[in-house]
Amino acid sequence: MNASHRFAGIYWPVMLMVLAAGWLLLPPGVVPTARAAQIHAAAAPLLNPVLQGDESVDEDEEEGPASNQPPFTVASIVGTFAWTHIGHGGQFPGASLGVLTFDGAGRFSGTVTLNLPGEDFTNRIPDFRTSFSGSYTLNPDGTGTSTARFTLPGSGRQETSSHFVVTKAVVRSGQRIAREFRLVADRLSVISGNLDVAVLKQIPSGEFSNASLSGTYGEHGTGYGGAQPAVDAGFATFDGRGNTTVYFNQNIPGEEDIPGFPAPAFSQRQVFSGSANLTYQVNLDGTGKSDVAHFVITEAREIGNQLVATEVFSIADALDQFSGNLHTTTLTRLSSSSNPEQGGFTAASLKGMYGGKVIGRGGPTQQITAAMLRFDGAGGFDGPGTINLPGQVYGQRIFLSAPFVGTYTVQPNGFGTTLNGGESYFVITKSKLINGVNVATEFALVVKELQPTGNLITAIFTRLPDGGEFTAASLRGTYASNAIGYGGQMPEAGVGTFTFNGAGVSSTSFFQNIPGSTAFDRQIFEGRNIVGSYTVDANALGQTLFPNPPFGIGESAFVITKASVRNNVKIAEEFFLIVKDYSPLSRSILAWVGTRIGD
Repeated sequence: MNASHRFAGIYWPVMLMVLAAGWLLLPPGVVPTARAAQIHAAAAPLLNPVLQGDESVDEDEEEGPASNQPPFTVASIVGTFAWTHIGHGGQFPGASLGVLTFDGAGRFSGTVTLNLPGEDFTNRIPDFRTSFSGSYTLNPDGTGTSTARFTLPGSGRQETSSHFVVTKAVVRSGQRIAREFRLVADRLSVISGNLDVAVLKQIPSGEFSNASLSGTYGEHGTGYGGAQPAVDAGFATFDGRGNTTVYFNQNIPGEEDIPGFPAPAFSQRQVFSGSANLTYQVNLDGTGKSDVAHFVITEAREIGNQLVATEVFSIADALDQFSGNLHTTTLTRLSSSSNPEQGGFTAASLKGMYGGKVIGRGGPTQQITAAMLRFDGAGGFDGPGTINLPGQVYGQRIFLSAPFVGTYTVQPNGFGTTLNGGESYFVITKSKLINGVNVATEFALVVKELQPTGNLITAIFTRLPDGGEFTAASLRGTYASNAIGYGGQMPEAGVGTFTFNGAGVSSTSFFQNIPGSTAFDRQIFEGRNIVGSYTVDANALGQTLFPNPPFGIGESAFVITKASVRNNVKIAEEFFLIVKDYSPLSRSILAWVGTRIGD
């Protein structure tokens, strides 16, 4: 019996009981040994601080989109952008980072550092630098194409094409200016076989330095390409002079005794907690290196006369020795009043509604959840969720509506646990002072044990506003969207737009990169103006239905993960949407993230 039949049949009752109970959380212990520092070094690299005493940059403060915005033009993409890329699928993990400059007239150039496979499976080339140059086009709706030329080791000069969509923008002097766009390559990587997905974020073209990393950052990392899943969550402090301390809780394969060699049973896990003292160096362009990783500053603000990083993306130099994964880590700046080393977080730091993107990593079959949790500020939480699971028949998928009820604890340093039928652990990654309380505006959560699907569950929860109500009017306007396929036999990804009329009617257009006629062949499927319907309930959850679905769309469930309040209505600024059925060629479950770009 194959794995899909086994999970759909014998383990099905167990799966329903576990999933209805929810995810789990484990109290983070501390094992601050040299061994711990060495292990976490390869998996949860550092990078990112905060200047003290500035409450205006606690969390994202994107300029709001204007109504009746002008169309996008090629001049909308201009200036300096941080480039981050992760390869999906393929034989070997791959990732890269760098800085590119766009001239607003269809040309770009810059330098990218790639982390590539070495001579054998375990060796890596973590610092292969190559120049990127090329051209781009941009359509009025924010979708576009690009062609890039670069050099790879042993392969000579390469040229590749991509499709992208602008996901954040502002209007300046009557011109729509891109702040962020997301890109999917048109073909697989010639070295790793990955389908490359990149995010480009506009950053200041000023002079970064070690002082740009100063303060405390929450961090969450994900491993890619290993035989078993591995993730971590924690925080890092930076002194602005090239020294940092990373505190972590890492979920890895293992026996009861750490470190756990030889490899234990597939389903057994351990949470490895500890700290590591490291050094770092920031270059003028915002790229940099630590003892164990390369990184790039992806968001920054000028405070006084200093550019301060508010978000950093890093790539570990080496594969994680326990799971074989290549780890990428995102660090986000905490409130300057919230120094985890000095305390300041309590149970009251989690209060209100939080929308969650809940993704299963690894495993023979996929599990993804759209969830909303309501925390009471006193140690209790509850809320609904929609879980995409395998059905009782091979190839079938179902949506399971599951209530989550449990308790939680928060340590002064922002680490915490939840209990609701099992254990999970989390770390507060963004916070803001509200009525004198350091309130979490984002936290990253990891379930301790594998699910019956074989997945390791990871989640990012974002706080929703207190005022207003969720209705069909919460979705109105155009949302730039990008999709990743999870759990498939072949990689799949796409970019596009969703448009909602505020009264239950929606439409979508997209470009989907899907498998072609051979293993390495790819094709771009284009969907145009596909009309469907949607609903939104009071808990920020909803569903969409597109009749006669093409690739990448159909019956879906979603949760609103970011919102603003206007006229007593909570307006969705971001949503997380899960397609119910397998994509027919890749056999993956597609999850779309939509970001509002205007009315």
